[in-house]
Amino acid sequence: MRRLCCIVVLAALACSSPVALAEPAVQASVSTLVGKGQAELRAGRFREALRLGEGLVAKYPKRYEGYRLVGAAALRLDQPDRAERAFRQALPLAPVAARAGLQGGLREAKVLRQALRDVARAEALKESGDFPAAAGAQESAYQTVPARSKWGFSAAELFERAGRMEEAQRVLEDLRERNPTGAVAAQVRDRLASLQTRIEAARKDAADELARKEAEEQQAAEARREEEEQRKREAERRRLEEERKAEEERRRAERARYVREETERLNGLLRAQRANVDETESALRRGRETVNDAERTVREVERDADSARSRRDEARRRKDEIEGKLRDAKGEIARQVYRDELRSAESKYNEADSEYSRASRRVDEAKSYLSRARNYVDEVRNALDRLEQDIRDTQAALSRLAGGI
Repeated sequence: MRRLCCIVVLAALACSSPVALAEPAVQASVSTLVGKGQAELRAGRFREALRLGEGLVAKYPKRYEGYRLVGAAALRLDQPDRAERAFRQALPLAPVAARAGLQGGLREAKVLRQALRDVARAEALKESGDFPAAAGAQESAYQTVPARSKWGFSAAELFERAGRMEEAQRVLEDLRERNPTGAVAAQVRDRLASLQTRIEAARKDAADELARKEAEEQQAAEARREEEEQRKREAERRRLEEERKAEEERRRAERARYVREETERLNGLLRAQRANVDETESALRRGRETVNDAERTVREVERDADSARSRRDEARRRKDEIEGKLRDAKGEIARQVYRDELRSAESKYNEADSEYSRASRRVDEAKSYLSRARNYVDEVRNALDRLEQDIRDTQAALSRLAGGI
Protein backbone atom coordinates (compact mmCIF):
# COMPACT_ATOMS: atom_id res chain seq x y z
CA MET A 1 0.00 0.00 0.00
CA ARG A 2 1.34 3.41 -0.98
CA ARG A 3 1.81 5.93 1.83
CA LEU A 4 -0.23 9.10 1.95
CA CYS A 5 1.07 11.96 -0.25
CA CYS A 6 3.58 14.14 1.61
CA ILE A 7 4.10 11.69 4.55
CA VAL A 8 7.82 11.74 3.93
CA VAL A 9 7.86 15.54 3.77
CA LEU A 10 5.71 15.95 6.86
CA ALA A 11 7.94 13.54 8.75
CA ALA A 12 10.94 15.60 7.71
CA LEU A 13 9.18 18.76 8.83
CA ALA A 14 8.44 17.20 12.21
CA CYS A 15 11.71 15.37 12.88
CA SER A 16 14.62 17.15 11.16
CA SER A 17 16.98 19.10 13.39
CA PRO A 18 17.23 22.82 12.49
CA VAL A 19 20.58 24.21 11.49
CA ALA A 20 22.19 26.19 14.24
CA LEU A 21 21.82 29.90 13.57
CA ALA A 22 24.13 32.63 14.39
CA GLU A 23 21.15 34.60 15.67
CA PRO A 24 18.81 32.76 18.09
CA ALA A 25 15.98 35.18 17.28
CA VAL A 26 15.97 34.10 13.61
CA GLN A 27 15.93 30.44 14.64
CA ALA A 28 13.00 31.04 16.94
CA SER A 29 11.06 32.91 14.25
CA VAL A 30 11.65 30.15 11.70
CA SER A 31 10.62 27.44 14.16
CA THR A 32 7.44 29.31 15.00
CA LEU A 33 6.43 29.74 11.37
CA VAL A 34 7.26 26.08 10.55
CA GLY A 35 5.15 24.92 13.47
CA LYS A 36 2.22 26.99 12.26
CA GLY A 37 2.63 25.58 8.76
CA GLN A 38 2.64 22.00 10.11
CA ALA A 39 -0.52 22.69 12.04
CA GLU A 40 -2.24 24.07 8.94
CA LEU A 41 -1.22 20.98 6.93
CA ARG A 42 -2.57 18.62 9.61
CA ALA A 43 -5.81 20.61 9.71
CA GLY A 44 -6.19 20.34 5.92
CA ARG A 45 -5.81 24.08 5.35
CA PHE A 46 -3.28 23.66 2.59
CA ARG A 47 -3.58 27.11 1.01
CA GLU A 48 -2.93 28.75 4.40
CA ALA A 49 0.11 26.47 4.83
CA LEU A 50 1.28 27.52 1.37
CA ARG A 51 0.87 31.19 2.27
CA LEU A 52 2.92 30.69 5.46
CA GLY A 53 5.62 28.89 3.49
CA GLU A 54 5.84 31.64 0.88
CA GLY A 55 6.07 34.24 3.66
CA LEU A 56 8.88 32.25 5.28
CA VAL A 57 10.74 32.08 1.96
CA ALA A 58 10.33 35.81 1.39
CA LYS A 59 11.59 36.59 4.90
CA TYR A 60 14.41 34.02 5.04
CA PRO A 61 15.35 33.12 1.45
CA LYS A 62 18.57 31.41 2.59
CA ARG A 63 16.67 28.98 4.87
CA TYR A 64 15.43 25.67 3.45
CA GLU A 65 12.44 25.32 5.85
CA GLY A 66 10.26 27.77 3.91
CA TYR A 67 10.85 26.02 0.59
CA ARG A 68 10.11 22.66 2.24
CA LEU A 69 6.81 23.97 3.63
CA VAL A 70 5.86 25.38 0.19
CA GLY A 71 6.63 21.98 -1.41
CA ALA A 72 4.53 20.06 1.14
CA ALA A 73 1.54 22.40 0.73
CA ALA A 74 1.84 22.36 -3.08
CA LEU A 75 1.73 18.55 -3.08
CA ARG A 76 -1.57 18.57 -1.14
CA LEU A 77 -2.93 21.22 -3.54
CA ASP A 78 -2.10 18.99 -6.58
CA GLN A 79 0.64 21.34 -7.81
CA PRO A 80 3.53 18.92 -8.54
CA ASP A 81 5.58 21.35 -10.66
CA ARG A 82 5.51 23.98 -7.93
CA ALA A 83 6.31 21.38 -5.27
CA GLU A 84 9.25 20.00 -7.25
CA ARG A 85 10.63 23.51 -7.79
CA ALA A 86 10.41 24.26 -4.05
CA PHE A 87 12.11 20.99 -3.02
CA ARG A 88 14.92 21.54 -5.54
CA GLN A 89 15.44 25.09 -4.14
CA ALA A 90 15.56 23.67 -0.60
CA LEU A 91 18.11 20.90 -1.32
CA PRO A 92 21.30 23.02 -1.58
CA LEU A 93 20.27 24.97 1.55
CA ALA A 94 19.32 21.97 3.72
CA PRO A 95 21.57 20.10 6.15
CA VAL A 96 22.43 16.48 5.33
CA ALA A 97 19.88 15.13 7.82
CA ALA A 98 17.01 16.93 6.05
CA ARG A 99 17.92 16.02 2.47
CA ALA A 100 16.37 12.53 2.56
CA GLY A 101 12.99 14.09 3.28
CA LEU A 102 13.42 16.57 0.46
CA GLN A 103 14.37 13.77 -1.96
CA GLY A 104 11.24 11.95 -0.87
CA GLY A 105 9.25 15.07 -1.65
CA LEU A 106 10.72 15.17 -5.17
CA ARG A 107 9.66 11.55 -5.70
CA GLU A 108 6.16 12.36 -4.41
CA ALA A 109 5.94 15.26 -6.88
CA LYS A 110 6.89 12.99 -9.76
CA VAL A 111 4.31 10.39 -8.70
CA LEU A 112 1.64 13.07 -8.28
CA ARG A 113 2.38 14.48 -11.75
CA GLN A 114 1.77 11.06 -13.33
CA ALA A 115 -1.41 10.58 -11.30
CA LEU A 116 -2.75 13.96 -12.40
CA ARG A 117 -2.09 13.01 -16.02
CA ASP A 118 -4.21 9.88 -15.46
CA VAL A 119 -6.97 12.02 -13.91
CA ALA A 120 -6.96 14.36 -16.91
CA ARG A 121 -7.02 11.42 -19.30
CA ALA A 122 -9.92 9.88 -17.36
CA GLU A 123 -11.86 13.13 -17.61
CA ALA A 124 -11.30 13.33 -21.36
CA LEU A 125 -12.39 9.71 -21.83
CA LYS A 126 -15.45 10.35 -19.69
CA GLU A 127 -16.39 13.34 -21.87
CA SER A 128 -16.10 11.15 -24.97
CA GLY A 129 -18.36 8.50 -23.40
CA ASP A 130 -15.66 5.82 -23.03
CA PHE A 131 -16.46 4.95 -19.41
CA PRO A 132 -14.49 1.65 -19.20
CA ALA A 133 -11.27 3.36 -20.31
CA ALA A 134 -12.01 6.40 -18.13
CA ALA A 135 -12.50 4.11 -15.11
CA GLY A 136 -9.19 2.40 -15.79
CA ALA A 137 -7.34 5.71 -16.01
CA GLN A 138 -9.02 7.02 -12.85
CA GLU A 139 -8.18 3.85 -10.92
CA SER A 140 -4.55 4.14 -12.09
CA ALA A 141 -4.42 7.65 -10.58
CA TYR A 142 -5.95 6.39 -7.33
CA GLN A 143 -3.53 3.45 -7.07
CA THR A 144 -0.63 5.84 -7.75
CA VAL A 145 -1.72 8.21 -4.92
CA PRO A 146 -4.01 6.21 -2.61
CA ALA A 147 -4.32 9.17 -0.25
CA ARG A 148 -6.67 10.79 -2.78
CA SER A 149 -9.81 8.94 -1.68
CA LYS A 150 -11.92 11.07 -4.00
CA TRP A 151 -10.09 9.53 -6.97
CA GLY A 152 -11.04 6.06 -5.70
CA PHE A 153 -14.70 7.07 -5.40
CA SER A 154 -14.56 8.55 -8.92
CA ALA A 155 -13.08 5.32 -10.30
CA ALA A 156 -15.83 3.27 -8.63
CA GLU A 157 -18.51 5.57 -10.03
CA LEU A 158 -17.06 5.28 -13.54
CA PHE A 159 -16.93 1.49 -13.29
CA GLU A 160 -20.61 1.55 -12.25
CA ARG A 161 -21.50 3.73 -15.25
CA ALA A 162 -19.61 1.27 -17.45
CA GLY A 163 -21.72 -1.59 -16.02
CA ARG A 164 -18.71 -3.26 -14.39
CA MET A 165 -20.13 -3.60 -10.87
CA GLU A 166 -17.61 -6.16 -9.60
CA GLU A 167 -14.71 -3.83 -10.44
CA ALA A 168 -16.48 -0.93 -8.75
CA GLN A 169 -16.91 -3.15 -5.70
CA ARG A 170 -13.20 -4.07 -5.79
CA VAL A 171 -12.18 -0.37 -5.77
CA LEU A 172 -14.55 0.43 -2.87
CA GLU A 173 -13.23 -2.52 -0.86
CA ASP A 174 -9.70 -1.23 -1.44
CA LEU A 175 -10.81 2.16 -0.13
CA ARG A 176 -12.32 0.48 2.96
CA GLU A 177 -9.09 -1.39 3.60
CA ARG A 178 -7.00 1.80 3.30
CA ASN A 179 -9.46 3.86 5.39
CA PRO A 180 -10.84 1.61 8.15
CA THR A 181 -12.15 4.56 10.21
CA GLY A 182 -13.38 8.10 9.73
CA ALA A 183 -15.65 9.84 7.26
CA VAL A 184 -14.20 8.03 4.27
CA ALA A 185 -14.90 4.65 5.91
CA ALA A 186 -18.54 5.63 6.52
CA GLN A 187 -18.97 6.81 2.94
CA VAL A 188 -17.42 3.58 1.65
CA ARG A 189 -19.80 1.48 3.76
CA ASP A 190 -22.82 3.32 2.37
CA ARG A 191 -21.58 3.02 -1.22
CA LEU A 192 -20.76 -0.68 -0.80
CA ALA A 193 -24.17 -1.45 0.69
CA SER A 194 -25.95 0.35 -2.17
CA LEU A 195 -23.69 -1.26 -4.74
CA GLN A 196 -24.19 -4.74 -3.26
CA THR A 197 -27.97 -4.30 -3.45
CA ARG A 198 -27.72 -3.30 -7.11
CA ILE A 199 -25.33 -6.16 -7.87
CA GLU A 200 -27.68 -8.73 -6.30
CA ALA A 201 -30.66 -7.27 -8.16
CA ALA A 202 -28.70 -7.27 -11.39
CA ARG A 203 -27.64 -10.86 -10.82
CA LYS A 204 -31.24 -11.93 -10.16
CA ASP A 205 -32.44 -10.09 -13.26
CA ALA A 206 -29.63 -11.65 -15.25
CA ALA A 207 -30.50 -15.13 -13.96
CA ASP A 208 -34.19 -14.66 -14.83
CA GLU A 209 -33.28 -13.29 -18.26
CA LEU A 210 -30.89 -16.17 -18.79
CA ALA A 211 -33.55 -18.75 -17.90
CA ARG A 212 -36.05 -17.10 -20.24
CA LYS A 213 -33.51 -16.92 -23.04
CA GLU A 214 -32.54 -20.55 -22.47
CA ALA A 215 -36.16 -21.67 -22.81
CA GLU A 216 -36.64 -19.57 -25.94
CA GLU A 217 -33.33 -20.78 -27.27
CA GLN A 218 -34.31 -24.41 -26.71
CA GLN A 219 -37.54 -23.95 -28.65
CA ALA A 220 -35.73 -22.09 -31.36
CA ALA A 221 -33.06 -24.80 -31.44
CA GLU A 222 -35.68 -27.48 -32.10
CA ALA A 223 -37.13 -25.45 -34.94
CA ARG A 224 -33.67 -24.77 -36.28
CA ARG A 225 -32.75 -28.44 -36.16
CA GLU A 226 -35.80 -29.35 -38.22
CA GLU A 227 -35.10 -26.58 -40.67
CA GLU A 228 -31.47 -27.60 -40.76
CA GLU A 229 -32.35 -31.20 -41.62
CA GLN A 230 -34.58 -29.98 -44.44
CA ARG A 231 -31.85 -27.66 -45.66
CA LYS A 232 -29.31 -30.49 -45.51
CA ARG A 233 -31.49 -32.76 -47.64
CA GLU A 234 -32.08 -30.01 -50.15
CA ALA A 235 -28.42 -29.03 -50.05
CA GLU A 236 -27.37 -32.63 -50.67
CA ARG A 237 -29.61 -32.85 -53.69
CA ARG A 238 -28.27 -29.56 -55.04
CA ARG A 239 -24.73 -30.64 -54.27
CA LEU A 240 -25.03 -33.82 -56.26
CA GLU A 241 -26.57 -31.94 -59.18
CA GLU A 242 -23.90 -29.28 -59.00
CA GLU A 243 -21.18 -31.91 -58.83
CA ARG A 244 -22.54 -33.57 -61.96
CA LYS A 245 -22.67 -30.26 -63.79
CA ALA A 246 -19.30 -29.28 -62.46
CA GLU A 247 -17.78 -32.54 -63.67
CA GLU A 248 -19.19 -32.01 -67.12
CA GLU A 249 -17.99 -28.43 -67.14
CA ARG A 250 -14.59 -29.51 -65.86
CA ARG A 251 -14.23 -32.02 -68.66
CA ARG A 252 -15.24 -29.44 -71.26
CA ALA A 253 -12.88 -26.92 -69.74
CA GLU A 254 -10.09 -29.46 -69.56
CA ARG A 255 -10.59 -30.37 -73.20
CA ALA A 256 -10.74 -26.71 -74.22
CA ARG A 257 -7.66 -25.96 -72.16
CA TYR A 258 -5.79 -28.86 -73.72
CA VAL A 259 -6.78 -27.77 -77.25
CA ARG A 260 -5.83 -24.16 -76.48
CA GLU A 261 -2.49 -25.04 -74.91
CA GLU A 262 -1.62 -27.60 -77.57
CA THR A 263 -2.59 -25.16 -80.34
CA GLU A 264 -0.44 -22.48 -78.76
CA ARG A 265 2.42 -24.92 -78.42
CA LEU A 266 2.16 -26.12 -82.03
CA ASN A 267 1.84 -22.57 -83.35
CA GLY A 268 4.90 -21.60 -81.37
CA LEU A 269 6.71 -24.63 -82.71
CA LEU A 270 5.62 -23.78 -86.27
CA ARG A 271 6.90 -20.21 -85.88
CA ALA A 272 10.20 -21.49 -84.56
CA GLN A 273 10.45 -24.03 -87.42
CA ARG A 274 9.77 -21.35 -90.02
CA ALA A 275 12.35 -19.11 -88.40
CA ASN A 276 14.80 -22.02 -88.57
CA VAL A 277 13.95 -22.53 -92.26
CA ASP A 278 14.64 -18.85 -92.93
CA GLU A 279 17.93 -19.05 -91.10
CA THR A 280 18.86 -22.31 -92.86
CA GLU A 281 18.01 -20.91 -96.28
CA SER A 282 20.13 -17.88 -95.46
CA ALA A 283 22.95 -20.20 -94.38
CA LEU A 284 22.51 -22.19 -97.64
CA ARG A 285 22.82 -19.00 -99.70
CA ARG A 286 25.92 -18.03 -97.78
CA GLY A 287 27.33 -21.55 -98.25
CA ARG A 288 26.77 -21.42 -102.02
CA GLU A 289 28.43 -18.02 -102.16
CA THR A 290 31.32 -19.48 -100.21
CA VAL A 291 31.58 -22.37 -102.72
CA ASN A 292 31.60 -19.91 -105.61
CA ASP A 293 34.30 -17.86 -103.89
CA ALA A 294 36.29 -21.00 -103.20
CA GLU A 295 36.03 -22.15 -106.85
CA ARG A 296 37.25 -18.74 -108.01
CA THR A 297 40.09 -18.93 -105.53
CA VAL A 298 41.06 -22.42 -106.79
CA ARG A 299 41.15 -21.17 -110.36
CA GLU A 300 43.24 -18.16 -109.36
CA VAL A 301 45.79 -20.14 -107.35
CA GLU A 302 45.99 -22.78 -110.11
CA ARG A 303 46.85 -20.01 -112.58
CA ASP A 304 49.44 -18.72 -110.13
CA ALA A 305 50.84 -22.23 -109.78
CA ASP A 306 51.04 -22.67 -113.58
CA SER A 307 52.89 -19.37 -113.85
CA ALA A 308 55.26 -20.39 -111.05
CA ARG A 309 55.90 -23.74 -112.79
CA SER A 310 56.66 -21.99 -116.07
CA ARG A 311 59.11 -19.67 -114.35
CA ARG A 312 60.74 -22.63 -112.64
CA ASP A 313 61.06 -24.52 -115.92
CA GLU A 314 62.54 -21.46 -117.62
CA ALA A 315 65.04 -21.09 -114.75
CA ARG A 316 65.99 -24.75 -115.08
CA ARG A 317 66.46 -24.46 -118.82
CA ARG A 318 68.68 -21.41 -118.34
CA LYS A 319 70.72 -23.21 -115.66
CA ASP A 320 71.21 -26.24 -117.91
CA GLU A 321 72.28 -23.97 -120.78
CA ILE A 322 74.92 -22.25 -118.64
CA GLU A 323 76.19 -25.59 -117.35
CA GLY A 324 76.73 -26.69 -120.99
CA LYS A 325 78.61 -23.52 -121.79
CA LEU A 326 80.74 -23.97 -118.67
CA ARG A 327 81.77 -27.45 -119.82
CA ASP A 328 82.68 -26.17 -123.28
CA ALA A 329 84.61 -23.09 -122.09
CA LYS A 330 88.36 -23.08 -122.95
CA GLY A 331 89.88 -20.33 -120.94
CA GLU A 332 89.84 -19.74 -117.19
CA ILE A 333 88.31 -16.33 -117.58
CA ALA A 334 85.43 -17.70 -119.59
CA ARG A 335 84.86 -20.49 -117.11
CA GLN A 336 84.84 -17.97 -114.26
CA VAL A 337 82.24 -15.89 -116.06
CA TYR A 338 80.05 -18.97 -116.62
CA ARG A 339 80.48 -20.09 -113.04
CA ASP A 340 79.18 -16.67 -111.88
CA GLU A 341 76.25 -16.87 -114.26
CA LEU A 342 75.59 -20.44 -113.09
CA ARG A 343 75.42 -19.34 -109.46
CA SER A 344 72.98 -16.62 -110.43
CA ALA A 345 70.90 -19.05 -112.50
CA GLU A 346 70.83 -21.61 -109.67
CA SER A 347 69.67 -18.92 -107.25
CA LYS A 348 66.86 -17.90 -109.58
CA TYR A 349 65.95 -21.54 -110.09
CA ASN A 350 65.78 -22.14 -106.33
CA GLU A 351 63.58 -19.06 -105.89
CA ALA A 352 61.27 -20.17 -108.71
CA ASP A 353 61.11 -23.69 -107.31
CA SER A 354 60.22 -22.36 -103.82
CA GLU A 355 57.56 -20.10 -105.34
CA TYR A 356 56.13 -23.05 -107.24
CA SER A 357 56.06 -25.15 -104.04
CA ARG A 358 54.19 -22.38 -102.20
CA ALA A 359 51.76 -21.99 -105.07
CA SER A 360 51.14 -25.76 -105.07
CA ARG A 361 50.40 -25.68 -101.35
CA ARG A 362 47.94 -22.80 -101.86
CA VAL A 363 46.23 -24.84 -104.57
CA ASP A 364 45.92 -27.81 -102.19
CA GLU A 365 44.57 -25.53 -99.40
CA ALA A 366 42.07 -23.87 -101.74
CA LYS A 367 40.83 -27.24 -103.00
CA SER A 368 40.53 -28.51 -99.41
CA TYR A 369 38.54 -25.38 -98.43
CA LEU A 370 36.33 -25.83 -101.52
CA SER A 371 35.68 -29.44 -100.54
CA ARG A 372 34.66 -28.41 -97.00
CA ALA A 373 32.42 -25.67 -98.35
CA ARG A 374 30.66 -28.13 -100.66
CA ASN A 375 30.21 -30.56 -97.75
CA TYR A 376 28.75 -27.73 -95.63
CA VAL A 377 26.30 -26.85 -98.42
CA ASP A 378 25.22 -30.48 -98.65
CA GLU A 379 24.68 -30.64 -94.87
CA VAL A 380 22.66 -27.39 -94.86
CA ARG A 381 20.55 -28.63 -97.80
CA ASN A 382 19.80 -31.86 -95.90
CA ALA A 383 18.92 -29.88 -92.74
CA LEU A 384 16.60 -27.69 -94.79
CA ASP A 385 14.84 -30.76 -96.15
CA ARG A 386 14.34 -32.06 -92.60
CA LEU A 387 12.98 -28.71 -91.39
CA GLU A 388 10.50 -28.54 -94.25
CA GLN A 389 9.32 -32.04 -93.36
CA ASP A 390 8.94 -30.96 -89.69
CA ILE A 391 6.80 -28.02 -90.80
CA ARG A 392 4.54 -30.32 -92.80
CA ASP A 393 4.20 -32.61 -89.75
CA THR A 394 3.33 -29.67 -87.45
CA GLN A 395 0.74 -28.34 -89.90
CA ALA A 396 -0.83 -31.80 -90.09
CA ALA A 397 -1.00 -31.95 -86.25
CA LEU A 398 -2.71 -28.53 -86.16
CA SER A 399 -5.25 -29.70 -88.73
CA ARG A 400 -6.06 -32.80 -86.68
CA LEU A 401 -6.41 -30.71 -83.50
CA ALA A 402 -8.77 -28.24 -85.20
CA GLY A 403 -10.86 -31.14 -86.49
CA GLY A 404 -11.23 -32.60 -82.99
CA ILE A 405 -9.12 -35.69 -83.71
